[in-house]
Amino acid sequence: MTRPASRVAWGLADQGLSSLTNFALASLVARSVNPTQFGAFSIALTIYFIAAGASRSLNVEPLLVRYSAKSAPSHRVAPGPTGSATALGLAAGVGVAVAGALMPDDRYTFWALAGCLPGVLLQDTWRYCFVAARRPHLALMNDIIWALPMALLFWLIVVHHRSTSALLLSTWGICGTAAGMVAAVGERTLPSPRSGYRWLISQRDLALRYLGEFTAANGSMQISVFVIALVAGLPAAGAFRGGLLLLAPVVVLYQGARLVLVPEVVRTATHDTHRALSSLVQLGLMLIAIAAVWGMLIGLMPTTLGTKLLGSTWDGAQPLIPPLTAMIALSGLETAAVIGLRSLAAARHSLRARIFEGTITLLAVFASAPTGDVLVIAWGLAIGYLLETTVWWHHLINALQQYGKRPYAAS
Repeated sequence: MTRPASRVAWGLADQGLSSLTNFALASLVARSVNPTQFGAFSIALTIYFIAAGASRSLNVEPLLVRYSAKSAPSHRVAPGPTGSATALGLAAGVGVAVAGALMPDDRYTFWALAGCLPGVLLQDTWRYCFVAARRPHLALMNDIIWALPMALLFWLIVVHHRSTSALLLSTWGICGTAAGMVAAVGERTLPSPRSGYRWLISQRDLALRYLGEFTAANGSMQISVFVIALVAGLPAAGAFRGGLLLLAPVVVLYQGARLVLVPEVVRTATHDTHRALSSLVQLGLMLIAIAAVWGMLIGLMPTTLGTKLLGSTWDGAQPLIPPLTAMIALSGLETAAVIGLRSLAAARHSLRARIFEGTITLLAVFASAPTGDVLVIAWGLAIGYLLETTVWWHHLINALQQYGKRPYAAS
């Protein structure tokens, strides 16, 4: 059994490698195909992120919350979440395949995604089964099993000038599926549709609320970008996205911290909620500091380097770095509160906070949109994040006061 600090380190390394494989895929496709193909690929990758987010809400987060405090749950529990994730991948794959058939251009990209969705969702779920079982080193090893052959095949594809979005996406997906099957065979635990159904029924009190959170958070941000494009123009929306892209490493860190630290806080909160709260405050302050330092480095970056990273978009993105950094920093403090509510299985509290968050985000955008200035909109969102973070911590403190040292079984 590894120590908590080691488990966190292994988990963050795994999250970093997982994000790197996705980044490598997107970067290589962007460099290898024409704008039309990249547009189709971007839509396909967005669909994958939505499917992965939905799968984590329904399967991964209930697993981390409910089973992290127990010893080695993967053998006993894994058939449920992995079966549910695979079934979700199959259902989503059918929808993507039908959508691809209706696409006038580059339908093969969508068909490639449809074929690999069940496998990559299976692999993603196995990663967190290992984390919940206090064996995050196996999650990292499994991602290495995905990354190494993918890197070799990508190199061969580029060398032979065969790069297409469909071929690259298929390669990524096949390697991910193979890694998922290696995990299943190695644990002698195959995904079971029947167990998946029972899993969703047994975890519906948490899973449906977590899915609602995911929908509210992603929907409000997508609408925000659309509003920016509508009132300030596509270049402004591109600058906004470009600025967020430069801050993406911090966001990846937050995502990794959230999924890796939830099991650790679950174990702490089981015995001492006051100690858990103190740890969360320290975590939130640390994440704010990391975001502030990273944002400062980006803001002071030479124009030549910024242009190399974002091209002509850099000129519009650079003025947005201060408000976007404020947003991301406050999001770090919010992440600590989210981890706390997850550790208590306080799904009702977190859903209310997430709905409030989505509402404030939209109000901030629509209130500042009449100016037609993306910088004003960005500062409006930053102010909205301050309100949202306050509400998250309000819900966390209320949850702790209401339940004391007794962690939630459901809420």
